[in-house]
Amino acid sequence: MNQTVCLNMIVKDEAPVIRRCLESVRPLIDSWVVLDTGVDGRHPGCRPGSLPGALHQSTFKGFDASRSEAIELARTEADYVLFIDADDLMEVRAGFRMPELTHDAYQIALHDGPVVH
Repeated sequence: MNQTVCLNMIVKDEAPVIRRCLESVRPLIDSWVVLDTGVDGRHPGCRPGSLPGALHQSTFKGFDASRSEAIELARTEADYVLFIDADDLMEVRAGFRMPELTHDAYQIALHDGPVVH
């Protein structure tokens, strides 16, 4: 049984980096939902190819409320939601195949040099 994954992000005027992030996670996701809480609302070339997704605009209401709003927007898009910051990149090895997802949740370690988040 193939489970689907939706990328979910909160961004604020991050047009310069959002496409790069979306492209880096493309092998891991089936769709994306981004909530932009910034003022410019411009994300030229945001869509990575034909990957389904949605960009929503909203006023920033604090991290917790905005994160909840973003999750609600993504809730019906996939079986799992992947959270990542727009300025982060995922390095996916060539030939990577998503394993069968059978647990309720997963945690991914992000490495920034010697620092692990």
